[in-house]
Amino acid sequence: MLNKLSTAQLERTQLLEVIGRLEGSNSGGLVQALDHAMNSGYAQVILDLSEVKYINSAGLRELVLMMERARRAGTTLAIANPSERVSRVLELVGLDSVIEIIPTSEFLASRLSSANGAILSRQVCYCS
Repeated sequence: MLNKLSTAQLERTQLLEVIGRLEGSNSGGLVQALDHAMNSGYAQVILDLSEVKYINSAGLRELVLMMERARRAGTTLAIANPSERVSRVLELVGLDSVIEIIPTSEFLASRLSSANGAILSRQVCYCS
């Protein structure tokens, strides 16, 4: 879990800011970004879903596949600040009990602030 990571682990954290609609047909860039983060040795990947306005069943399937892929690679995957609509969908299908969800960007910022020596790598992924 994110709140148990040491500063050394935080230095190996990739934040992927996802913007748009998350559907199976448009998630290739996000999957590539996750693969790149895992191949680059990041201990944790955080998906910021605050700008995702829509997710369908194919998008949920991609999230589950990404979770499995990260788990096999020994990388922790978490979701940060999901939009209200996405949060409801995650709760309805039970993914909120399987993957760590960080509810607000303020919590995320407090965990990854420069005050504690953490270095965070950020990347934006557009899904349209």
